Amino acid sequence: MATCAQVAFLEGTVIQGLIIQNNPNYVPHRWHGTLLAWAVIALPLLCNIWARRILPPLEIIGGIGHFVFLIAIITTLCVLAPRSSADFVFRTTVTGISGWGNSGVQWCIGLLSAAFPLGCKSKNPI
Repeated sequence: MATCAQVAFLEGTVIQGLIIQNNPNYVPHRWHGTLLAWAVIALPLLCNIWARRILPPLEIIGGIGHFVFLIAIITTLCVLAPRSSADFVFRTTVTGISGWGNSGVQWCIGLLSAAFPLGCKSKNPI
């Protein structure tokens, strides 16, 4: 249950971070992130209650958009991204940039973004 709630809270705090970045007069409070998480939850709730007929076309549009934007982003990165030598890529370890002094902590924090989508409960328990 916490993982399902965490997605909405993460999106709400990302929106709060964008507000902080674009409005220097904004004073963030912890309850603002929670309120934004509730707003993020309200949109799919309202769609599931009153707009069930348009959900299948929206899912198709979303799937096509994911594929198209994946190709566009990969193409842009391949064309415009700076290149590193193979020696740098495979032989150089870069640590200490994040501000965390312990390499183990750095590795675990980096692992969170990759493991986050896999951590939710399965719909089909074994």
